[in-house]
Amino acid sequence: MDGALRWGGDFSPAVNPQPDCSPGGNKRENNIAPGLTGWHDRYKEPAPGTRRPVSQQRGVARDETQPGGIAVRASLSASQVPLPPTSRDGPACVSPCRMGRLGIAVLAALMSSLPCWLGAPCPPVPTPSNITEFVCTSPSLSSFPTGFPEETLMISVEFTNLSSIGPDALQQLPKLRELHLSSNQLRSLPGSLFRDLPALRVLDLTSNLLEDLPPEIVDSYSPLQHLVLNGNRLAALEPAWFQTLGELEWLDVSNNRLQALPPNCFQNLSSLKILDLSNNQLDRLAPELLAGLLSLERLNLEGNRLHSIVEHTFDLVPHLSHLFLQHNNLSSLPVQLFRELGQLGHLDLSNNSLTSLAPCFSEQNLTLELDLSGNPWACDCAMLSYMQWVTGRSVGLSAPQHTLCETPENLKGQTVAAATQDKLTASCSAAPAERPSPCSLPRGQAS
Repeated sequence: MDGALRWGGDFSPAVNPQPDCSPGGNKRENNIAPGLTGWHDRYKEPAPGTRRPVSQQRGVARDETQPGGIAVRASLSASQVPLPPTSRDGPACVSPCRMGRLGIAVLAALMSSLPCWLGAPCPPVPTPSNITEFVCTSPSLSSFPTGFPEETLMISVEFTNLSSIGPDALQQLPKLRELHLSSNQLRSLPGSLFRDLPALRVLDLTSNLLEDLPPEIVDSYSPLQHLVLNGNRLAALEPAWFQTLGELEWLDVSNNRLQALPPNCFQNLSSLKILDLSNNQLDRLAPELLAGLLSLERLNLEGNRLHSIVEHTFDLVPHLSHLFLQHNNLSSLPVQLFRELGQLGHLDLSNNSLTSLAPCFSEQNLTLELDLSGNPWACDCAMLSYMQWVTGRSVGLSAPQHTLCETPENLKGQTVAAATQDKLTASCSAAPAERPSPCSLPRGQAS
């Protein structure tokens, strides 16, 4: 895709700052003309669950000196764009009038290299054969664009007034790899919309109004790898949606209205590595929920209403390396909950209602980052014993300054680390060696 052009329009006017005549003022970087941003932008992989709009990603040049600047994958060298004169002390101060003329010159240089004009449709008619990626972001757009060529690799229709899509909108696009439909007004999708897309790898439906999806989003086998449903109104997930998605690696259903998930919901997602269920309304997890997720590495359950977790829930995902359970209502955890997670490297239990800690960790965990902050810890002899067991196994504590004792009263507000290192060591009647942690007992005796 690096040799292809990207077509698109950004219809949001931008305001340029006033010129700064001080030394070093209005400094240009990478020979970018004032008003032309993003020319040499290098795309940085976002954190899971986040993504910049396509119109802001790599290779998109935009002339912000004029409203409605055209966005297109950069194919011109910087030397083709006229620059203001410079001095040995830095860029010369350019008057607002000259800046206006320069903006026109920049726009003219861009337009002379593009097979389009301001206000042209997306996709353009006729469409040059070397344009294979399309970005359509007009806020007034209310119907899905048509006329995409068969060679199309990526379509982005984002930040528009689009509320529906016809069942045949994506026909005859055998090479389409990415479809971004985020930040629209979509309430439903036709059952056949994503069928007959044999090359589709990325489907982004972030921030719409979807309350349901059609059964079996795609036909038979699908090479889809990323499915993002973040920020919709889904109240339930149907296992049928995922039956044909055996190649899926990233599923994001965060920020919806999920209250419960059916057992074996993800059992066909054997390639899934990242599952984001954060910021929903889940109050429990079915014991078989994670069945079939043999490749899962990251599980995000942050910001739900979980008050308990069944003991062997995570035994089904032995390759899990990152587990996020912060901002729930957990008050206790089973001893063996994490025992089978030999690759666990990060566990976030912050901001729950935990007062004591008993869970064991696999002896295979060479390093583990553990966040216990924001809980009302009871700093007693049991906590002392457990903390000594944990620290003896190379477990690092995140945010120790926010991991505080709630009880007893004389330790309230002190850090757990300080309390267990000093005061509790002296006051506890039994030595730690005489008070074995449940984790040090044979598995059959731990309870």
